[in-house]
Amino acid sequence: MFFIFAALALQLASSAEYKREAQSVAANGQVEPHHSYVRRESREKESLMHQEPEPVNTVVQRATEAVSTLTVKAGEDKTVGVWKDEEKEASLAMSLALLASIGFVLAVFCMVSSSNSHLKVSTWRVLVSSISLFSVVLIFMAAKKLWKVVVGTTESDEAKVVSDFFSFFRFLALLFAIPQLLKSRMDNENLKHCAQIAGVHLIGFAGADAFTDVLKQDAFNSSPYYYLCGVVGTAACLGVLTWGTTKLRRRSGESASGAEAAAPAAPAAPAEAPAAAAEAEETPLVSDAPASPWMQLVEKMEIQATGFVVGFLISMWVRFAVTGAVPGARYGRKVTGDDVSYLYGYAMFTAACAVGMEWAVIPHVNGREGQAVLKRAMRTVSESLWMALAWLVFYGSQWVLWHMTADESGTHHTAKLTASNGLALVGSAMVFVPMIAGQMMNSMRWMVWETFVSMAALILAFSWETAVYMAVQGSAESIEGDSEKKLVGMLNILSILAIILPGWYLYMLPLAREEPKAEEKEGAEGEKAEASEAS
Repeated sequence: MFFIFAALALQLASSAEYKREAQSVAANGQVEPHHSYVRRESREKESLMHQEPEPVNTVVQRATEAVSTLTVKAGEDKTVGVWKDEEKEASLAMSLALLASIGFVLAVFCMVSSSNSHLKVSTWRVLVSSISLFSVVLIFMAAKKLWKVVVGTTESDEAKVVSDFFSFFRFLALLFAIPQLLKSRMDNENLKHCAQIAGVHLIGFAGADAFTDVLKQDAFNSSPYYYLCGVVGTAACLGVLTWGTTKLRRRSGESASGAEAAAPAAPAAPAEAPAAAAEAEETPLVSDAPASPWMQLVEKMEIQATGFVVGFLISMWVRFAVTGAVPGARYGRKVTGDDVSYLYGYAMFTAACAVGMEWAVIPHVNGREGQAVLKRAMRTVSESLWMALAWLVFYGSQWVLWHMTADESGTHHTAKLTASNGLALVGSAMVFVPMIAGQMMNSMRWMVWETFVSMAALILAFSWETAVYMAVQGSAESIEGDSEKKLVGMLNILSILAIILPGWYLYMLPLAREEPKAEEKEGAEGEKAEASEAS
């Protein structure tokens, strides 16, 4: 009896103490869980080792019941359930995914059904370019998962060296192989267009992957200043490399033309195809020496790929300077509002530099005779600045959503899905809303500008890639074993590619090759002109 009364007295004392603490917490307006009622992860491992194991189903059931009944007093009439927060977060993520998908489909349907040729052609070009970049990213993701299956989750130092060497070799192989593939497909318009668009993304993403691994070395990631020196050195290396390949192509073309001139006269060849001639006229020559349409096309591809790589590295340096750690490193803190402000400040400065290069420096350089190397360098710098701006806008939107959804410790849990689906919705709005607004304000010439198409495709592709990546990761969570999870994820990626690529090649590419009407009557003037013609 004595022990029963002692236990009862101890329980009453504990209850009174807990009630006093709960009342003081409610009075202060703070929510802090009591140590006796919330399990802490700081429990000693030795005490856990001596416990008798229980069936997994029993443990899960008890944990679910405990968490579902656990509530925190946050006020007189407000009781927040821990499980309810996760349910709300998951519901919000599903709602954003549904809203993003439906909104994307409806917006694209309205834009491609528009009677305005500029809006229609620009929409098809943005879709084709974004799907190409999206597919390239998924292909590299599947290759990375396959590599993890082969070498294991924890890579040794030798495996990392082999991986870095393979990344750089892959970039060089694509840089030299894709132009030759394009040369052999110049007579097929669909294949030529496919090689041109996908080639830029393959070379650009492979280069970004390779040089990012190089800049992860201690010589560069110890300080943002050293990292900036690495970015400048990478840009110079890429410029020299692409300039050298251009010189080699020109010399090989001159030797081939000399051999043809020395050969006996052949019957007159048919006139050049109208499409190739029109493309040769529309493609501006970076170099002053005459070149074939293939050389002009490859030179433009190299400038775009270099801009993609350098723009990405500039965005890496900016994020390094803002957060104090190389992107990808676990620096153990959440994104703050100051980080977002600084990032958008860098983005505005980059936009000012890009506008100055495009409308002040490049026209001045193009007005001079000769100086082909300077013209190519200025064009590459301008492309790099525009792509860096697109990267910073994308990462700024991502950081805003991280800042809104992350908890105090910086982890995300279910909020990862909310942020990724919200990013798909925000990225689609950032691309489609300006295009629709431009069509409403009768300002549409900029929609078919090639730089705008590249920037819009980058934002759209990586916004949806983030959401798809979360879906691929979640589809394999119920599978045991790291290798099995990666194999399932790789199969899911290949299934997505098998669904979207046939329609992209057979249906979208021909529509993206169309040109908008040269003189399109817009607004009230167009309606008056049509009425006068009808009368």
